Amino acid sequence: MMSTCKLRLPMLLVALVAFTLGCRGTKKDQFELPGQTDLLIKQFSIRGVTHVSESELKAGLATQQSSWRGAKSVKWVPLLGADKQYFNHVRWQQDLERIRTFYYARGYFDAKVVSENIVEDPEKREVRISVSISEGEPTKVSMIEVDGIDRLELDRDLREDLVLREGDIFTQGGYLDARKQMGTELERAGYAYAQVEGRVIVDAREREASVVYYVDAGPLAQFGEITIDGMNEVPESAIREALTFAQGGRFSPEKMQETQERIYDLGVFSTVKVVARTDSRAEEANDEAGDEELTDDLTVEVGAEGAEGADEGGEFDLGGLGGLLDQAQEQATARAVLDPVVPVTVQVKEAKLWSVRVGAGVAAEFARQEAHGRLDWTSRNFLGGLRKLEHFNAAGYAWAPSVFRSREERNEGVIVDSELRFTQPRFIERFTLFETRLRFQRQVEEGFNLVSPTAKFSVRRRFFKFLTAELSYNFALFLLSGIDRALLDPSLRLQPEYILEYFEQRVAFDFRNAILNPTRGTLVELQLQEATEYIGRLPGVPTGGHFDYLAPTVSVEQYVPMWSHVLALRARAATIYNLGDKRPPIPQRLYAGGADSMRAFGRQRLALYSVSGEALPIGGFSKFEASVEPRFRIIRALLDVGDLWVAPFLDAATVLPGSLFVATDPDGTSAETWTSVAESLLYGVGLGTWWVTPVGPVRLDVAYRLSGISEDPRFRRCAVEPNVAGTCNGGFIVGEADPVRELVKSRFNIILGIGHSF
Repeated sequence: MMSTCKLRLPMLLVALVAFTLGCRGTKKDQFELPGQTDLLIKQFSIRGVTHVSESELKAGLATQQSSWRGAKSVKWVPLLGADKQYFNHVRWQQDLERIRTFYYARGYFDAKVVSENIVEDPEKREVRISVSISEGEPTKVSMIEVDGIDRLELDRDLREDLVLREGDIFTQGGYLDARKQMGTELERAGYAYAQVEGRVIVDAREREASVVYYVDAGPLAQFGEITIDGMNEVPESAIREALTFAQGGRFSPEKMQETQERIYDLGVFSTVKVVARTDSRAEEANDEAGDEELTDDLTVEVGAEGAEGADEGGEFDLGGLGGLLDQAQEQATARAVLDPVVPVTVQVKEAKLWSVRVGAGVAAEFARQEAHGRLDWTSRNFLGGLRKLEHFNAAGYAWAPSVFRSREERNEGVIVDSELRFTQPRFIERFTLFETRLRFQRQVEEGFNLVSPTAKFSVRRRFFKFLTAELSYNFALFLLSGIDRALLDPSLRLQPEYILEYFEQRVAFDFRNAILNPTRGTLVELQLQEATEYIGRLPGVPTGGHFDYLAPTVSVEQYVPMWSHVLALRARAATIYNLGDKRPPIPQRLYAGGADSMRAFGRQRLALYSVSGEALPIGGFSKFEASVEPRFRIIRALLDVGDLWVAPFLDAATVLPGSLFVATDPDGTSAETWTSVAESLLYGVGLGTWWVTPVGPVRLDVAYRLSGISEDPRFRRCAVEPNVAGTCNGGFIVGEADPVRELVKSRFNIILGIGHSF
């Protein structure tokens, strides 16, 4: 019976593949399009493209060169398949017009197709296409006039800050962006019914464009009645308390957006929309003005001798300037009766009050690998009042530093991470959250196992759209077991059991346009931990924290849009100032390396190392990291899911034994300066690619370490015990005992996961 099954399964797969290919057929088999041929487009080139993006031009055409994926006819294979591209005469003629339109929209009204060459090979059933273009000279903006805003206080701002300026190359996009910009600024100033129209006159002979905008601001508006739709289990009062505007206040789309985000942050709604009901009233006013509407269509016809639509003076009207002011005056008269009181509707859709998520995952890096399963559940509106109760659970098995090492050379075991999180919104006042986190962890690290029950109590508030502040108290008990003898060296003063208490303040200034895959904006985070004995100082409490130190961290991320691409930058600096007679414990010290750090090193592999026995990372007391990553989108909506991106990157990082600027270590380690940081930096380069999916960017990074470390004292150990300052006077160990031998085996590191490095 088993042998029969083994034979039938491959036959079934072959039959399924044959059926799939047979059902697909060719485009010609499925239907016949006007002008369609059976000639595969083998090559398609455009010559003469200098001042515009050739890739953007080609992307907008129906005629496309067949890729290697389409040529192999494997569309049914995920990520590999693509449609074959066949030549169509009708579509090609339409593409010639699209090329002209593409140039007209970018200010090149003299652009023309000077030649086209179509070579057909019926025997091979292929066609090769080449086109030559004469771009001509661009048309520039000679004059911009804005009428109708003289009575407004923001007259100067609207005129002077336009994205379209005199002397710029006229583009349809720039013209429309400037019109949208004026409308947005008027709405921000409180003019809810603002309307901006425009016309463009092009002098084809002089290559000049005159732009005229007419602004009808309408009345200065204020918020009217606020209604809420879609409530079911959640009380309406919760929505009312999240409002950032009130009836009678000046109209502001920014406050509406802030309200929408605050309501969504309550965590019990899947959809939130805050809508001003202005459209219907504006339409009624326009109806009173008559059926004739103001249009700003940009239609240009340019022939071989120049602008065919030009009049005797060599000018033509884009959309028609005649009658603009008369029509606008008619509409302004009707719009003068608009009600300045604007009603607002808050539309919400409640999320499921209970949800359960089950999953599994693996994580593999140079210094640690793990496999785990997950079971999480969430209760929204727990016991009413928008309270939330969440339980996150993960369990699995881990190996450090490698599953491929012998049992004597590796640490392995069961890992557990269970966290119960309770959130109380409207704590003290309506915009403050109180959160409690109780967590139990069992982790397998290189050189030891760690069991840690922790508790965190925090209050968090978002003051503006971009500013969030958090204050928390943290208590943790750490129990270390399976400790490698290298960490038992007396000079390390390792404590197998200790209590850690600290207060933490965190402030984040977030101007990014997205969290998971930002393409523009800035993120600045400031964090400060103050560890000392807090509970132990209370009457009747026998013990508290065992360590005293300050740990500040500053992190900056910047995302600069470059057309459809992004330049991503990051810098992070952290240090520890020891205030007691005990050095901070090894798990709390600073490390670099891994997916969110220096990618050319494995997780926490850029660090100081133990001085005897097996080479194990023991962290440092100051750290600096920086990354430069230009990100390029290469495929839009891959498999109709999300965009595919690629990014080369440069990472730099260092970890040092001393604190930044001020020496506080009881062992006499000297302070670090920006000079010592710069001189100790290590560099790595690499290439990353990721696919934007609903769960986040699925990313693969391949990194290569540029810097040599064979002579770096941080990766060498003394033949004799170093002095208290960490200086090695007895020479370095050579051979198998030197940790550098393991680290220099490969300069490559590969990281696969969900989410960006930053």
